[in-house]
Amino acid sequence: MVLPLLVGRVRSVEALAASKDTGGLVLLLTQRNPTTDEPVEADLFGVGTVARVVQTATLPDGTARVVLEGVTRARLIRLDVGGASLMGTLEVVADETNESKASATADLTREVVAAYGRYARLHERVPDELPSVLSAEGDPVRLSYLIAGHVHLPAVEKQEVLETESPGARLERLRELLERELNILQIEAKLDRQLLRKESEESDFGPGLTLIHREPPTDAEEWVELDRTVQAADLPPHAQERAERELARLRRLNPVAPEAAVIRTYVDWITALPWRGRTADNLDVTQAAAVLEREHFGLADVKDRILDHVAVLSLVGDMRGPILCLVGPPGVGKTSLGESIAKALGREFVRVSLGGVRDEAEIRGHRRTYVGAMPGRVLQGMRRSGSTNPVFLLDEVDKMARDFHGDPGAALLEVLDPEQNRTFTDHYLELDYDLSDVLFIATANTLQDVPEPLRDRMEIIRLPGYLDTEKREIAGRFLWPRQARRHGLDPDAVRPTDEAIDHVIRTYTREAGVRELDRRLSRLARKVARAVAEGAPPSRQVPLDELRALLGPPTHHPPERDQALERIGIANALAWTAAGGEVLDVEVAVGSGGGHERRNRPQGGEINY
Repeated sequence: MVLPLLVGRVRSVEALAASKDTGGLVLLLTQRNPTTDEPVEADLFGVGTVARVVQTATLPDGTARVVLEGVTRARLIRLDVGGASLMGTLEVVADETNESKASATADLTREVVAAYGRYARLHERVPDELPSVLSAEGDPVRLSYLIAGHVHLPAVEKQEVLETESPGARLERLRELLERELNILQIEAKLDRQLLRKESEESDFGPGLTLIHREPPTDAEEWVELDRTVQAADLPPHAQERAERELARLRRLNPVAPEAAVIRTYVDWITALPWRGRTADNLDVTQAAAVLEREHFGLADVKDRILDHVAVLSLVGDMRGPILCLVGPPGVGKTSLGESIAKALGREFVRVSLGGVRDEAEIRGHRRTYVGAMPGRVLQGMRRSGSTNPVFLLDEVDKMARDFHGDPGAALLEVLDPEQNRTFTDHYLELDYDLSDVLFIATANTLQDVPEPLRDRMEIIRLPGYLDTEKREIAGRFLWPRQARRHGLDPDAVRPTDEAIDHVIRTYTREAGVRELDRRLSRLARKVARAVAEGAPPSRQVPLDELRALLGPPTHHPPERDQALERIGIANALAWTAAGGEVLDVEVAVGSGGGHERRNRPQGGEINY
């Protein structure tokens, strides 16, 4: 074959220049990995092609354009990579000839030529006249090389054909490859015909946007499956009627129409939502109390409120879900408490974060007239739960915003009002959905940012934070065992002493919750795990005097309150924010006065007492 190539590597360009001394002959070898810029012998296949340089030209960017003519196959014996170009020793590989198999080879040759003719008719990049030229070829060896050169195959498969010694075996391999490529091309042609047929059909909307009714699709199994799905969803009457009406509209539309996809998605949402199914509540107050006590330390008010709900539910059998709002600083366990409540009641748990939500459609959903419309986060959470009575956590209700898109807080009023949420209406679904069995739990850092109408519909439970003694118990019972297991340690074998935990609480954290304490214990567990990996004993206690080496210098230095009380001019004050409270030292300055109190500050003067 005669083939033009672009040669850009410096060593390859040097090889072309050096070929003038060898009669213009070069050896072409395929790389195993094309991205290797400096190949050695292990990076190259052992069999290649000896080619003669017919013409060379240098392009402005230094790349050489060379026309090569294949001469014969050759096997590389040794490669020298030390010079300016790759130099090698080779031996010519002759093709085997067997007169006894000439008739079988001739039959195989005709099959390969016929298969290549069908391949050329289907492949748009093969010249039309090439199959007729190949039919005139009498030499099976040359014919096998020509066909292998013009079939679009990966380089590894072409290399496999090149290394095949027997012409018969080479033709047999070519026939297998051609049959595979023919199957692929036939499938592609079939798909193209189907696509063109669909595009050539009349549109669903004629002039003036008038709807043209069509016959139902011929694929009856799909309609049977849709009908079965709608019937098996156990829908209430109003939802059943709506789903059947939308399904009837879908039958009249072309399956490739844009509206068909919208209706299909709408029907899928109706059938996927839980309308009647609910999980059985765990009405054992003792077991619920054990679950809450095992998962959380302290929080007596919250636990009492949940146990009251379980007790009343066990007596009445059915009670509309209350709306609880857990208010407290970050890190006191508001979100994890919601999971524990779901576990204690035996219900599914769904969490939706409302922080930064500023669009009313995030709650009520988008109307179906919009492109990419979806239900709101409430119905999305109900679909994930799969039941009508999950524990639904609305996280960070005080972080919602409002702008020209609407007020999401106002949209939550219908969700959280026990008198209205049994007929909650999502803009996408446009059907009444009952949320009265859902146990809604909201979390907030402060009540000041929660709208007053929304606050009026919720029962407020405050989580003020933890004392140092409570933090020590939480760290020993929950935080350290969890961090130790995450880092491959045995929490019973390796643990910090009580004095070390107290020191971490006082000098490395300053918070109402335990989030920063958890991060400090995580760092401590990483340091201990590294020491164990380096050969330290796997069972020991971490004493107080090792904390500075493991955690670094302390970040907080709490003042000595007893000494502050005895200092003249120092008074105590209390400060409170949404993140917690603190005791402050206030310095009092005493000045001379005029003997009476001035309630108003004089212009440009001072206040005297």
